[in-house]
Amino acid sequence: MSLREQKKQYNRTAILNTAGRLFFEQGYTKTTMAEVAKQSAVGVGTIYNYFPSKSDLLLNLFAAESDQLALEPASFCAHDSPVQCIQDWVRSMVDFFRLYPKAFWREVMQAFADNVDENRELRKGLFQWDYQFIDQTEKLIATLQTQKKLDTDFSAKEAAITLYSVLAFQLLAFIYEEVMTEEELEARLERQILFIFSEKTPATGE
Repeated sequence: MSLREQKKQYNRTAILNTAGRLFFEQGYTKTTMAEVAKQSAVGVGTIYNYFPSKSDLLLNLFAAESDQLALEPASFCAHDSPVQCIQDWVRSMVDFFRLYPKAFWREVMQAFADNVDENRELRKGLFQWDYQFIDQTEKLIATLQTQKKLDTDFSAKEAAITLYSVLAFQLLAFIYEEVMTEEELEARLERQILFIFSEKTPATGE
């Protein structure tokens, strides 16, 4: 890697780290691109060479943080209990939401709903994440079916969409109900996953 490429990679990492810290400390709305640039020791014009908008910066930050969590569905298939495999997979998604406080996620949801050009870009990016989660969950369920840990008489795709709906609802409840704890969120998800999949295991399974 050339010195120029190293410098670009250093700047990009510095911008992402600074953005993550500022988003955590003061929220998405109050954090400006100019402030991120200043605290990253790059010019305001320079930051836009890396990230065209604040929503693009946020989506790239999410991508970097999810990569660090190493969310690979195949790694969740080792447990003998398919229900436990799926619960662990969903728990890994919840771990991502733990990276920021509830107030931050409420601001992101508000930006998601606002009808302005930059936030339409954010909506598009977040929807892509939703579809990615569904696809990865489908692969996990299909793998468990191939391993004969789950019955094969149901659609892995439909089950993945159902699981996504449960997760999305409970995450929204967690974000907007200030008194709801992480433990309660996990307990709700575990119960609902058990409800969905407990009757879909072979008789010789668990």
